[in-house]
Amino acid sequence: HVSDLFQQVDSPPKDKRLDAAELNNFVARLVPMVDIAKALMSGDSQRLLEVLDKDGDGRVSETEFLALAGLRPSLQPMFQVAFRMADTDPPDGLSVKELAAATKRLGMDGGGGRRLQ
Repeated sequence: HVSDLFQQVDSPPKDKRLDAAELNNFVARLVPMVDIAKALMSGDSQRLLEVLDKDGDGRVSETEFLALAGLRPSLQPMFQVAFRMADTDPPDGLSVKELAAATKRLGMDGGGGRRLQ
């Protein structure tokens, strides 16, 4: 949730207002979430991989995948299960093909752009 993100970046004294540094932090955290949502909605598995693959090795590690649950730590167990179900050839992480298959099973096979394949 955006409200959870707001609370995370609102530094003490937690005045429910963001200064310039807090706002920059907010935007820096929000942009990747928007990129992920766009990639899922468009069905662009390559773009999804680019957004999630922080170390640039061409695969999404479990750590990189679990970062998605960062705003809601209570979701981490669910993300761990989802990762393990999607990773058909452990322990290398998720490939573009595995990401595509997983998102397709979830009904996120895109409405435009490149189809997940």
